[in-house]
Amino acid sequence: MKTKVFFRSSLIFLVIFMFLMIIGCSQNESTTSVNPDKQATLDYHGQKITTQEVFKIGEIPDVGIVHTEKGGYKIALTIPSLEFKVFKIMKDAIEIQAHSDGNELEFVNAEGDINKQLAAVDTFITQKVDLVIFCAVDPTSERIALNKLRAAGIDVVALDRPFDDENIRTVAGFDEGSGINAAKVISEKLGGQGKVAQVIGQLGVPHTYDSERGFETELKNNTGLEQVAKQPGDYQRDKSFTVTKDIISAHPKGKLDAIFAHNANQALGVMAAVEGAGRLQDPIYIVGGDLEDEAISAIEQGKMLGTNDRNPMAIGATAYQMSAAILNGNEEIPYAVLIPPVMFTKENLDQINEPFYKLEVSKKLKFETYKDFAPRLKIH
Repeated sequence: MKTKVFFRSSLIFLVIFMFLMIIGCSQNESTTSVNPDKQATLDYHGQKITTQEVFKIGEIPDVGIVHTEKGGYKIALTIPSLEFKVFKIMKDAIEIQAHSDGNELEFVNAEGDINKQLAAVDTFITQKVDLVIFCAVDPTSERIALNKLRAAGIDVVALDRPFDDENIRTVAGFDEGSGINAAKVISEKLGGQGKVAQVIGQLGVPHTYDSERGFETELKNNTGLEQVAKQPGDYQRDKSFTVTKDIISAHPKGKLDAIFAHNANQALGVMAAVEGAGRLQDPIYIVGGDLEDEAISAIEQGKMLGTNDRNPMAIGATAYQMSAAILNGNEEIPYAVLIPPVMFTKENLDQINEPFYKLEVSKKLKFETYKDFAPRLKIH
């Protein structure tokens, strides 16, 4: 009798455990079935974006990248982490198009783990996927993954983090533009005169270098602005909070007027440190690098001056369109496409729900060859 009870209890525990494991895995890895869904929509800051609008967002008509309904391919996607909303939006934009076209999509969330991302590449090779859309955890995984995929004869499109390789097409944010936008909006607010600081992202990551370069180049064009401090926040809220406390301690009232943080996580950490020190009223103006809901709320409350929208939906949508074009044999595809950011402040928050292709800055930056694009890949 005891044996039967024990067996029944063990069986129930096993079933529950397997159910929880399935749920957990489904949040990180998924295979989309070939079941075209042309009526699906994405939620973007409260607005429903239709599948057809996502296709339109991703098209580049002047080089022949336009939506052609052709399925039957197996595409793989891996990204660093779903912790950041920008990556989730990119994934959703790719997924909704793959579904509509009747393509399979193998997805792996690397969760910040290089080994997990490399293991995913091995799985993609075993599954004989036709193309991999790859957003690297860091440059180490990037090169190893590329060598494996190339040896297997599998096409690759770099998503948001470019490969330094003349044969790999890229779709990424124009992060230099984020820095330029930040410096411009700060200069306008300060009347062209003031002292500024940067809480940069992670050293060695292209997004960090490009944002930093754009910001500092624009500062040189506004000679009345002086950068007095720069510290890495590694895209983390807690670390950005800590380094900002150090920055504002070293620069009392009148010695610091604005801070540019490279992403929303960092900007919110910066804001917490400035507010906690009672320095928002100095004022110290804060500008961020992503359009997260908390950042929008902070702008509405006057705690942040503005933030860039890196247009992750456009990055994801265009990456899929480029991938489909490669699979369909389009020979006009440019080497790299960069998506310009949009700066949002209180003055234009009402435009947040405008689909990307309706905004004035929707023109994508195209680089025909590796030689044209290569200078942007040189990271200090």
